Formats: sequence, structure tokens, C-alpha cells
Amino acid sequence: MARILLIDDSPLQLLGMSRILQALGHEVSSRTGPQESVLVSSPEAIDLVLIELLMRTGNGFETALQLREAGYSRVLLLTGVYRETDEIWAQSLGICGVITRPLPREQLQERIEMSLRQSASGQ
Repeated sequence: MARILLIDDSPLQLLGMSRILQALGHEVSSRTGPQESVLVSSPEAIDLVLIELLMRTGNGFETALQLREAGYSRVLLLTGVYRETDEIWAQSLGICGVITRPLPREQLQERIEMSLRQSASGQ
């Protein structure tokens, strides 16, 4: 089980993804936008941050960078539209990767576990 911070400005997406993550056995804290994300607990209390890439109130890349600077080392971006450039950009910034929704639960769990392992090994 991982402690996951989920950031998305869509309440419907936030609720749906929170339920999926909880069903997979994770503990989920959710925020409705990048401004709220700075109000969370210490980085040590969160194992992984999942951030919607395209939000009306901010950019997922910018939010990810701010959180990484604050000490959150494990960050994955979520998007409804896959673009290879997003994956390349994410990796160049030290972000674990980009998940394209919808994604089967098993694959989502695999990506989460892979991100946690990569960060733990320093990759």
C-alpha cells in the first residue's frame, strides 16, 4: 500500500481515480488544484504524487516541479491524451512518467509499483 497524493481540478476525475486507488489498497489524499497541493503534509508522509497534466488552474509540469523542489521525489502525471513529447519532457525533469487514462487497474498498479521501485533505487 502506498500513500498517494492525487491532484486534479476535475471533481469527477478526482473522485473516480480516488476510488480506483483505494480499491487497489492505497491511502489517498486528494486536492482539487495546484494551489491546494502546497498545503499538504510533509514529503515524508507521501509515497507518490499523481497530478493531472492539463488543469484549468495550472500546469501539471509546473506543479510537479514545485513539489519536487519541496522534496516530493516520486511524481507521476495523468493525462487523457497521450503525447510522446509529454513522456520525454517528464523524464527530462525527473518525473517518474506519464499515465494515459483510461488505464486498466492492473496496469495502473504496475505503473505505481514501478515508480516506487525506481525512486527507491535512485533511477
